[in-house]
Amino acid sequence: MDKNTLIAIVVIFLLVLVFQFIFLRPKIEERTQQQAQELVEEQPQVREEEEEREALTRRAEREELAVPAEEAVVRTLSVETKHYSIQLSTAGASIVSLQLKDYLDQDGRPVELVEYDEDDIRPFEVHFDRLRNVPFGDRTTYYVETLSPTAYRFWRDFEDSKGKIFRFSKTYLFQDDEYMFDLQVQVEPLETAEELYLNWDNIAYTLVWGPI
Repeated sequence: MDKNTLIAIVVIFLLVLVFQFIFLRPKIEERTQQQAQELVEEQPQVREEEEEREALTRRAEREELAVPAEEAVVRTLSVETKHYSIQLSTAGASIVSLQLKDYLDQDGRPVELVEYDEDDIRPFEVHFDRLRNVPFGDRTTYYVETLSPTAYRFWRDFEDSKGKIFRFSKTYLFQDDEYMFDLQVQVEPLETAEELYLNWDNIAYTLVWGPI
């Protein structure tokens, strides 16, 4: 093999290498990047479609929940004990009046412990978040179940921060011979036994005594 032939082979080899680095590799990298970009663009779309299907499923499940046929209505319930008279509203399952029979004001009437304006927070309203300068708490109209003449259970279904349905209930238990009464709060998942995400600004809910 003469010198010129050897030089020609080396030159051709170098040209092939240069062609690969300058032309072929950028095209391969560009094609790879394009495929990766298409995959990234497809993922949000897939997630959106999955979320939409889950939302439709949750909506269908919620429509099948066993709730009273009639809508919950705003009404006031009255309870009388030896020491006080109390009124409960289905709006927020809250206390709207609590009068002490053994203590009278200057006009000779039972002392009223609950005095509020319409926009004030009412006793034992719930607020699903941190309490800041909120005008009032939860005024959702609750369903009510009479357990006895001095015991009532209020309940309503809500969604957690991930769309799972749960039942929030408040049960008031009054005793005829005592000033104190019990308030039992229950959170019950309705769809599955999975953990509920009751976390709004690091607070599940706040039960308040108002006005504050």
